[in-house]
Amino acid sequence: MTELPSSSNIEKVNTGTAEFEELVSDDRLTSDAATTKQSATINAFTHSSQLEDSTGVPAVRRKRKWWLRINWMLLLPTILWIIGWYLYTYPGVAWEESFRRWWNPKPQSFGYSWSSPQRELIRTIQYLTTFWFFYLGASIGSFFNVVAGRWPVGKGIVFGGSKCPYCANRLRFIHNTPIIGWLWCKGRCAFCHLPIATRYLWMEVAIGSIFTLLMFRELITGGANLPHWRLDSFVGFENIVFSPKWVLITAYLQHSVLFATLVMLISSSTSGLRFPWSGWFIFVICISCPKLIELRIEFVRWTDGLPIQQSFPIPHFSAASTVLAGLLIGGLVGTVTAKLLPPRVESHSRTHWCQAAWMLGAVLGWQAVVAISVSAWLLTYLMWLPFRRHVRAFSIVALATLLVVGVVHHMFWREIVSMIGL
Repeated sequence: MTELPSSSNIEKVNTGTAEFEELVSDDRLTSDAATTKQSATINAFTHSSQLEDSTGVPAVRRKRKWWLRINWMLLLPTILWIIGWYLYTYPGVAWEESFRRWWNPKPQSFGYSWSSPQRELIRTIQYLTTFWFFYLGASIGSFFNVVAGRWPVGKGIVFGGSKCPYCANRLRFIHNTPIIGWLWCKGRCAFCHLPIATRYLWMEVAIGSIFTLLMFRELITGGANLPHWRLDSFVGFENIVFSPKWVLITAYLQHSVLFATLVMLISSSTSGLRFPWSGWFIFVICISCPKLIELRIEFVRWTDGLPIQQSFPIPHFSAASTVLAGLLIGGLVGTVTAKLLPPRVESHSRTHWCQAAWMLGAVLGWQAVVAISVSAWLLTYLMWLPFRRHVRAFSIVALATLLVVGVVHHMFWREIVSMIGL
């Protein structure tokens, strides 16, 4: 039978409710803070009433089963990570060899062969390198989570540690760890146990996946997707770890952070926030600076595709002109396509669309931003019917379409440039 709460517990609830009503009447709490205070008060007194029986004596908690005390949200990904390492290190060698024979039946001799211990060691290094790049992207995504949530509302991003938005408790180190912190807390605050938004998790996973994808396409292949880049004969994981090419790594980081900022804009749109133009210009300048310093990462010049061929006495003028042309044409194309988006797209998402076009033009060039913006704009109209009744969802889908088209274009950038004849 369900026991009735004791009179002492009823008095506690009445006292807490009276204090809450007094605070609200004094206008010392905002609506959000009042709701949070009320929830915390009710949860606290409900919890205290559960710990006492009808006589007011604290009841003994029942021990939960051992499988309920395990944090499965953290344990399962760890087990899958270990299983993935085993499959890649041991059976993966035979699977790759079978795939190579099916892809190219003609036998090839590479002049070397690894023995069993060396092969497992090399495969382990490759697996850990992949995980390191993924976690690097997740760490940058964790920082961009802070930027997407604070900068649009006028808060600083340099000073002040991360706090819970409900109870304002400062988070510990384990709570701020990318991906692991969210899984460790089971998607709830460690102090007030209120739910944490899932956008923190998916944004870190998305940016980590972008870093991993570009690592395989741009670093492992020695820049096979970059137009006008001389390909090296020796590529692979070993070339990254033991003989790194810093120019290629700089280009890889520039392109990875570029697409990470687009994910940040999607996160701001998810919360209904508009990213400020002043902060966005800071991002554009910081991400475009490597092109002005290292001229070898200027893969497409602004004169490519035009009937003019202009030579500059100082090479840095060419890089600056490429960035400036990308900004101007990217801003123009972004503004026009943002205005022509379906009417169900929210205004802040149109602003983010235009900001994304500015960034794409400054980093990839005006040729790339024209192809990406127009293609994404056409695909957005194809997705209008399924999401026409959901304004926020369709606004997010429109920005996600621009991101996906940009990533796919970057994967085949070299082939597209060769096909067009730039």
